[in-house]
Amino acid sequence: MRDTVALEVISMDTDTNTNTSIGFIDKLPFDCHSILSLSSGMLVIGINHILHIHQNARVTVLAINDGTKGTTNHAIGMGC
Repeated sequence: MRDTVALEVISMDTDTNTNTSIGFIDKLPFDCHSILSLSSGMLVIGINHILHIHQNARVTVLAINDGTKGTTNHAIGMGC
């Protein structure tokens, strides 16, 4: 059950009642629970890791603890 979450970024225009998909990325770890917007992309926070999703959709994963290996198939960088 690894990497089963998808994230779609949408721009919503309330004046014209339209929306546009800005980006889509799938195969994120199943335990992701929060998103923080950055100028260089976004941080996705999971129980065992922090992912930086760059504007070009490249994903960098930082492990917070040993549980990360069981939640994702992404290449993992180890934290302090």
